[in-house]
Amino acid sequence: RWGASSVIVVGIAGVVAVLVAMLSMGRGFQTTMNSTGDETTAIVLRGGSQAETNSVIMRDQIPLISSLPGVARDAEGKPIVSPELSQVVNLVSRADGTDVNAQFRGVGEQGWAMHEKVKIIEGRKFGTGLREIVVGQGAQKQFRDLDVGSTLTLGNQQWQVVGKFASGDVHDSEIWTDAQTLATTYNRGAYQSVLVRTGKDGYESFKAAVEADPQLQLDVLTTRSYFAKQSGGLKSLLQILGTV
Repeated sequence: RWGASSVIVVGIAGVVAVLVAMLSMGRGFQTTMNSTGDETTAIVLRGGSQAETNSVIMRDQIPLISSLPGVARDAEGKPIVSPELSQVVNLVSRADGTDVNAQFRGVGEQGWAMHEKVKIIEGRKFGTGLREIVVGQGAQKQFRDLDVGSTLTLGNQQWQVVGKFASGDVHDSEIWTDAQTLATTYNRGAYQSVLVRTGKDGYESFKAAVEADPQLQLDVLTTRSYFAKQSGGLKSLLQILGTV
């Protein structure tokens, strides 16, 4: 018969095992966050926002942002700018069949040029204005009903999975569609962030132009700095858990 001390030891061992697993997962996610973004792209958020989730950028600000110095242009002369928003949706976990939160990201017309690491590895890209989605390889492993050719219901609408992508960063765990289609489905009247291709030489002039315009009241970071900042909060949490 086990005594009280034995039960306590087993209980502590169980808690430690769970904590170690959490710390391992957390560090893995932190590494992924740190590998996301670079010094040639900027992310624009509402002034004072800590993350996309609490940022709002009005639609009428997009043309002004796109016209500022430092914004790179494609071969046709179009500014490489991607207004984006994300929606938290419930998907079914492959592991145990429970509902789990996932990031449903809408990207702009220049989204593919902006996210150079993102490559379609099966199927094709989604069509503009259509309820079509592409899924990150990590998301497909984690959630059910995301195989190419599948149909799922999100926002009371039917969506067709037309492709799978790989990015090697945090976007691997997301599902993507056209930003305007996502906004229409979820009645979103504004964007949350704007990604801007600046190149290595354009970032400082772009940032200075944004800060000099009192109409904008926006913050600018390189995407590398932004994701490093996001992983910093996770690092603090891991340190607290480790101490406990």
